[in-house]
Amino acid sequence: MSSILADFATDVVVAKDTTRIALSVIGGLVLVSGVGWLLQRRTAMRSLARARVEEVVPSTGGKRTATLRLLAGPRDGERIELAPTRLAVEVGDEILVHPCRQHPSALRLTTTPRTVMPGALVGYGVLLLVAAWLAPAHATAGLVELAPLVFPLFSALLGVAGLGVLVGALRFARASRKVGGMIVANRSRAGESGYEPQVEYEIDGRVRRSWTGTRRQSSFGVGKRVCVYVDPRAPAIGTLYTVWTWIFPVTLLVLGLVGLTTGVAFLRWW
Repeated sequence: MSSILADFATDVVVAKDTTRIALSVIGGLVLVSGVGWLLQRRTAMRSLARARVEEVVPSTGGKRTATLRLLAGPRDGERIELAPTRLAVEVGDEILVHPCRQHPSALRLTTTPRTVMPGALVGYGVLLLVAAWLAPAHATAGLVELAPLVFPLFSALLGVAGLGVLVGALRFARASRKVGGMIVANRSRAGESGYEPQVEYEIDGRVRRSWTGTRRQSSFGVGKRVCVYVDPRAPAIGTLYTVWTWIFPVTLLVLGLVGLTTGVAFLRWW
């Protein structure tokens, strides 16, 4: 009889540990992914160099390359190639570039990040690890059941995603160069209900035009005056902020907080 009870107790502990270990592994993977992404962004930020575009050349797949001249640092005046990109570049632009792993002999142009999702992933990974080891066990079987954790953990995912997008939008708005502009054209893609406005603005003494991304509703008519947020890494890239820029992340954040609060309250009752 004592051996049967001992075996049962061992099975319970194994089941309990297995559930917690599974959730810990998932949390660890999310945490490592977030840390890796964060380090990659910081490495790129530390290695940014200013360069001037001297020539733009079409490349394959709708991409383009360019000849750059470095403007500062130990390689001042050196000419180097820009890695193939779909981002807008024009002759005379002063852009910020960094080393490219895929093309070691070239430099890469990337836009300023619009989210802080790496940090959000780190926070979510930590939350998963905390949930794995602090979640209440079943009163009779001694098992850590995952079912009651699904709703609060999913709600937490919505919350951190909304926070990541919201903070990223605020940071980009603060870092960008804001200039006055005007909508000069609209275009829509076949099979899509959205449309994309083109904005004209003047920066650094040059008049530029930039397509600003697909919109779901036509709230920008041709001729409308707007505030253009110009990417500090590339003056040929302009964007528009609308009310939907804020509604989407705020909605995710509110839904996540409400769901997380409700889920935690249920866990305490359960």
